[in-house]
Amino acid sequence: MMSIFSFSKNSFEGQLPDEKTLLVVRKHWIFIFIPLVFILLLMSGIIASGIVLSSFSWWKSLSSLYIFLSLILFLILWNLLFYGIMIYSLNTVIITNKRIIENQQLGLFKHVIKEIELKNIQDISIEILGVFAQFLNYGNIEIQSAGAIAKFNFTRLPNPQKIKNIIVKARQAIL
Repeated sequence: MMSIFSFSKNSFEGQLPDEKTLLVVRKHWIFIFIPLVFILLLMSGIIASGIVLSSFSWWKSLSSLYIFLSLILFLILWNLLFYGIMIYSLNTVIITNKRIIENQQLGLFKHVIKEIELKNIQDISIEILGVFAQFLNYGNIEIQSAGAIAKFNFTRLPNPQKIKNIIVKARQAIL
């Protein structure tokens, strides 16, 4: 019997009995870092503008309106922050000794799971586009399959060559 408390880093929903998790990957950290920094800068700008505006004489008549609008903006930015972290955390690629599973959270209430069995993989290619991608070591992985879905595209993953090597080793182990 499966309990909700038996979850670990190496298990996931829908895992087969003899399946072992080799790697769990999310998009490169830079794709959560940049939006987080932007949102935090906007929040800092709101606070800084309140401090600067408080030095003017007309501030007392508009301060309650400014505080109200600032709180609404903070609420919106807080929700954007939460949404970005949620999407980043829930979008994963799981590589096991039998298959590759892609979990895509496309919104608050839309979730798509795609999977490919390792024995159906025909070709794996990686693509690193641009100077930043080369410097930060992230890229895209494209897997061609003999299954129902012809191509699987995984974008902006860290260490694409390492991921490709893990998939190739796992595929060779089952053949």
